[in-house]
Amino acid sequence: MPEQPPVPIDVPAESGAEAAEVSAAVSESEPVSRTIEVPHIEDPEFLPARLLDVVPRPIAEVDLRYPEQAAGMNVSGIVTLLLYIDELGVVTDVTVLAAEPPGYFEEAAVESFKGALFAPGQRNGRPVKSRIPVEVTFEAKTDSTKSP
Repeated sequence: MPEQPPVPIDVPAESGAEAAEVSAAVSESEPVSRTIEVPHIEDPEFLPARLLDVVPRPIAEVDLRYPEQAAGMNVSGIVTLLLYIDELGVVTDVTVLAAEPPGYFEEAAVESFKGALFAPGQRNGRPVKSRIPVEVTFEAKTDSTKSP
């Protein structure tokens, strides 16, 4: 069962000795906790892209590093990732859904997207946690994707 929020205590504004008595009584009783209003999160789960009004988009270009092992063999490939993006646009988890060919590009793709920042997904005009699939293509003939 969720914890109930603290009940605020209304202390009337008084002057002089009466104010001192009231503050002494309050300090001797249970401590008064001050709370910060936290927005209510309607759905704590990561929503799939199909349920979003606005799909997350990268804020900056994601820096992909072409793996040295694949470069030496002149291999191209595609990795499909599932990104979990929180309501602030931070990638909190990355899962590999598929890789062709397997064993060459998965680690590079995951590492590249772990540090990426996104404009968060939205539902009903509010930022929400979301999960989106991303397909990453590694081309052997494209020098710009190969690491120096």
